[in-house]
Amino acid sequence: MKWLDRFTQSYNNYASRRYEARVAAAEKANIALDAEMRPVRAALGDSPEEFTKEDFIVPRASVLGMNMSNPQEQMPDQRIPKDLVNAGFDTLFAPSNALGVGLVTKGVNRVSQAAKEAIDYFGPAAGKGGVTASMPNYIDNYYGPTPPDPDKPIRSAIGTGTDRAISAIPGVDPEKVRATRQKVLGMYNWGRRSVTEGIEYLLDPQARATYKEMGITPGSQRHVSRALADDAIHKATAQVQYTSHIGRQAGREGPIAKQVQTIMDKSGVTDYFAYTDGSYASAIKEGKFYPTSGGRKSNMSAGDLKYIEEHFGTVWKTPDPKGNRVEFKDDEGTILLIKAPGIGTQTGDHYNDIIQAGGYVGDLYKAFTKHDGKPSLEQLWTELKKASDKNAEFNALPKSERNGKTKWTLKGDSSTLEGAKENGIWITDSKSGRAYTEGGINFLVKVQPNGNIFAVMSDEHNFLESIPAKIDEGVRRVTGREEGASLISQFEKILPHRLVAVTPPMQANIFKLRKQLGTEGPQISNVKAAQEGAVKREELQAFVDARPSERGMLIEQQRNRGAAEVLGGVGMLTSGGNREEQR
Repeated sequence: MKWLDRFTQSYNNYASRRYEARVAAAEKANIALDAEMRPVRAALGDSPEEFTKEDFIVPRASVLGMNMSNPQEQMPDQRIPKDLVNAGFDTLFAPSNALGVGLVTKGVNRVSQAAKEAIDYFGPAAGKGGVTASMPNYIDNYYGPTPPDPDKPIRSAIGTGTDRAISAIPGVDPEKVRATRQKVLGMYNWGRRSVTEGIEYLLDPQARATYKEMGITPGSQRHVSRALADDAIHKATAQVQYTSHIGRQAGREGPIAKQVQTIMDKSGVTDYFAYTDGSYASAIKEGKFYPTSGGRKSNMSAGDLKYIEEHFGTVWKTPDPKGNRVEFKDDEGTILLIKAPGIGTQTGDHYNDIIQAGGYVGDLYKAFTKHDGKPSLEQLWTELKKASDKNAEFNALPKSERNGKTKWTLKGDSSTLEGAKENGIWITDSKSGRAYTEGGINFLVKVQPNGNIFAVMSDEHNFLESIPAKIDEGVRRVTGREEGASLISQFEKILPHRLVAVTPPMQANIFKLRKQLGTEGPQISNVKAAQEGAVKREELQAFVDARPSERGMLIEQQRNRGAAEVLGGVGMLTSGGNREEQR
């Protein structure tokens, strides 16, 4: 059967040559594919050789960030081998692919080119914080309920009827029911608006260009415009401040429009600066921001300024991902802003917040008058210690029994006579601020035996951080999971820098404030006439009317066109269908 052996040998040789030819063709195709993919990989991936050097990890966190099977353990992540990921990307982005993926690559190249132009024109960090800065900084009814709105009779009637029905349950307080309902509804509406504004920022080229080029978002412009329509100058100003603060906290580095800078110059006596030990005292000394009384400036000792800085550096605490409360002075990358006291301005009436409405003027006056207005330091401390101890008992009551309010107490070492003799008599308290950018404020007041008082107000800009912190804490209590819902850990990536705004020392005299006894001090009202230092309506309107340059718009429009091409190419790969469906 020699012919069969020859046939078999010839077939094997033929099959071997076909196999070697296929291998050679595949190698040639791979070389060609590698050649055309190298620039694409270099632009989008880790290196020209591969899109990713590591396996692709897909987090398996649920909506609440916990493993429903075992809440104390995190959800297991899904690992996709890097070879599979690289092969998939090579197939997807290959320009020679005939299934419409060339359009994907074209779009990717357009996006990549526009991104490079954006970095050259705006700067690499000009867009940081844009989504967050688009949100409204005020939650309706979150800080207290409002009466029925006569302009919305149907909605008010439904709300009032709901409150009455729930209040029919024995032991239920109707006012608390109304407050809770309005608070929940306010949170829902705020969340809905925030999501809408955030998505629009991501999709709208004008929104991105406006923020990157000017530090303004169209969302913030709409919020300011609504406040102006309601003649709420103070609320409009606060939205501008919020937008500016968020940019700094996010690490934004880029141009600031004149429309923003004009308002922020009236909001602070300094620009933002990195906080380090002693930086507050240095800023006060260099700027000569000493308290003024009767037209004269009163120098404060280095010890007093250090005491003030130590106070606001420790009183403001923010939870870390594990729930540990971290003091401002111990955190990294912190920012300080020394803000204007705000007398007669729309930047927050801080002077009235703590001098006229601090809730301590009456107690101080009684202490002074008991000793004919001329107490010794020991006599003054003794009277204030009695009042402080009484206030401390009030503060120890359950929050519901004191309506969430607190009263002033002697601060730390001032609670002993020895401490008062060494550092002076200092009192402190925290309360709600009347500026819309202040969810809560803290004040520190030094009281001197001659009747002079020196006061400082501070607040941390943590409006957004407080919400994920509460959710994390709730999940932590229920599940025992160390990071709760892991919202703080994610939020720290969005706003990595904490910001505290603090006033310079402000001065008053207890005897001149006697007329304030028994009152809360004047409430904030909208300033319609131009006052020295007041933010004017036309300045806020200029903020609303600000628009980006044609160049900035063109760059961001190019990114949208590229993204549309990417989506069009992927649509050809994944869905097919008619042209409308692909679009």
